[in-house]
Amino acid sequence: ILEHYLFQTHVIFPHLVVSNSTKYFQNPDTFMPERWIKKDKDCPAKTHPFVSLPFGFGRRTCLGRRFAEVELQILLAKIFRKYQVEYHYDDFRYKVCPTYIPENPPKFRMIER
Repeated sequence: ILEHYLFQTHVIFPHLVVSNSTKYFQNPDTFMPERWIKKDKDCPAKTHPFVSLPFGFGRRTCLGRRFAEVELQILLAKIFRKYQVEYHYDDFRYKVCPTYIPENPPKFRMIER
């Protein structure tokens, strides 16, 4: 409908509101990383496919998406292969401006395997 209309404003995705809404996430305050595994049929947390689009969608999707995802997977695989990672501190708190950032530096304990 609005295919050729150029908006004369900025459009900002309200990530904080959406990611904390029970309309889109079961138990949004619960740490549940499996909610992001979209191909898992047995996952108890079903997530709307368009609730989070960090790389955009369609014609204007980020060209570096696959590169960034693969880099992240390699980095995490190397870290978890070499270290046991623990977090025994206060609850993780964040602030939004305009993305999530930690209020304090995260303190992970990394034990060499």
